[in-house]
Amino acid sequence: MKTIKFTVASFAVVAAFGLTLFLSKCKKDPPLMVKTYTISGLCTYPDYANAMVPAKGTVLTIFAGSDPNPLATTFADASGNYKFMGLLPGPYSMKAKYNTENQNTK
Repeated sequence: MKTIKFTVASFAVVAAFGLTLFLSKCKKDPPLMVKTYTISGLCTYPDYANAMVPAKGTVLTIFAGSDPNPLATTFADASGNYKFMGLLPGPYSMKAKYNTENQNTK
């Protein structure tokens, strides 16, 4: 990889007209391929008769390892299905917040 240093004399000129650099005869690094994974599932809850029914509208949040900051959030569809895509290998935990407006919830 080559390092190119340049000095801009007037920032106002660069901002007004833009700046484009064309580099020739530079090696391009091969694209970095990272294998990602998907976590998917069915979110259900027991109804008044203890039958497991789809929990549509559930808000699911995923966390990476022990990091308390959410990595991503998704919603369960009308059939209770959810999916988190583009995840790197590693441990994850999830939190589900059920839609309490579903009929027949306990």
